Amino acid sequence: NTSGYLTWDQLKFLHSKKWDVFNHSYTHAAGSGTDYQHQVQGNTNKVFEMTGIRLSHFVIPSGDQLYTSYAFANGMKAVYD
Repeated sequence: NTSGYLTWDQLKFLHSKKWDVFNHSYTHAAGSGTDYQHQVQGNTNKVFEMTGIRLSHFVIPSGDQLYTSYAFANGMKAVYD
């Protein structure tokens, strides 16, 4: 319900038309104090809950390389910076 953002229904529609959907973290947190496990898994769970889409690729927010090991540990097939 935020202007300028996709709705869950729009995301499902794009995915049905063979668009890829990548994980980019739950809140785009980066740096000191970031709960990387929650950021990766929380977003994976929320997207699946709202759309049925299983995320398998991760795009690191803000160049924070500490996401890498958490993304792979949470089943991501690839991590992009």
